[in-house]
Amino acid sequence: MSGNDARYMARILPEWGDTRLRDITPRMVKQLAKKLYPMAAVDTWHRQVVVPVRAIINAAHEDGLCPPIRIKAYTKNERVAQDRARGKDSGQKKRPGSWDWVLRFKEHAEPRLGAMALFMFTTGARVTQTMEMKRKGDLDLFRKRVRLPAAKGHPAQWIDILPEVAAGIGALPKPTGKLDQERVFYWASQRSGDFYRKWRQACKDAGIEYLPPHAAGRHGFGTEMIVRQKIDPATAARDGRWSSPKVLLDTYAHAEEGSQSVQQAFRDGLNDARTKPVQGKTGKARKVAENKGPRSA
Repeated sequence: MSGNDARYMARILPEWGDTRLRDITPRMVKQLAKKLYPMAAVDTWHRQVVVPVRAIINAAHEDGLCPPIRIKAYTKNERVAQDRARGKDSGQKKRPGSWDWVLRFKEHAEPRLGAMALFMFTTGARVTQTMEMKRKGDLDLFRKRVRLPAAKGHPAQWIDILPEVAAGIGALPKPTGKLDQERVFYWASQRSGDFYRKWRQACKDAGIEYLPPHAAGRHGFGTEMIVRQKIDPATAARDGRWSSPKVLLDTYAHAEEGSQSVQQAFRDGLNDARTKPVQGKTGKARKVAENKGPRSA
C-alpha cells in the first residue's frame, strides 16, 4: 500500500471499526466517501475512499478471506449533483507545463526544485517516484540514466535522461542530514517541510502561472509529446509509462489551439481538393473547376 493509500485508510478504518470485509457493500463505500469528504468532488471520493477500500477487499478475496467487491463508477448525474452541492465544477482540465514555463521556473527556483521540475517534465515521472529516488542505486549520471521506483503497476526501471537533466542533478549542492543524503532531490514526500510553499514562491518570483508539480511535469510531458511534438501516442505512452495510449490521450494530452485551427485545416483541405488532379471516367486527369463547391471564407 502506498503512503497516500495508508493515509486515506487511517480515516476510513475508525468509521467501520470491527466491520467484517465480507459485510462491506458498494453502497456503504460510497456513503462513507460522502461522509468523510462532504465538500469534495466525486473524483476525490473515488481516489481516497473507493480505490483503497476496493484494493484491500479484493486482495483479501485472493487469499480466500471474503468475496470480491465491484463498485460502479460515479455517474455523470452524481458528479453534477455533487458539484452543485459544493458550488464548484469538477473535472477541470489541468494546465500542462511547457519548455517556456520550466525554463523560467528554473531561473527563479532553488537548484533542487529547478532540477526536479526539469526532470519530471522531460521524463513524465510522477512526483512520488521522483521524490523516492535514492542517490545510491538509482543514479547513473555517467550513462545519463536513472532508475525510477515502481508506481501504479509499472515495475522499477532504468530510463534515459537528457544530458541537461543529468548535469542539473550532478550539480546539486552537497546535501546535509542523513535523509537528504539518501534522496536525489532531498525531500521525503510532498508533505515534507515547505515543499509546496517554495514551489509556489518560485512561480511567483518567475512571474509565471502557478502549476502544481504533477501538472507541470507529467501533464507537461504528455502535452509536449502528443500536441506540440506530434510523437505517436503508442511511443509516448510507452516512454511516459502510461498503461495505454488511451489514458494518455484522454487525460494528459491537452489541446492548446482553438477552433480556428480546425477551420483553417478544413480550408487547406478544400483548397487542395480544388486544385488536385482527379481521375475521370475516361481515365484522363482533369482539374476540379474553381466554380464548383463552396468557396473558402
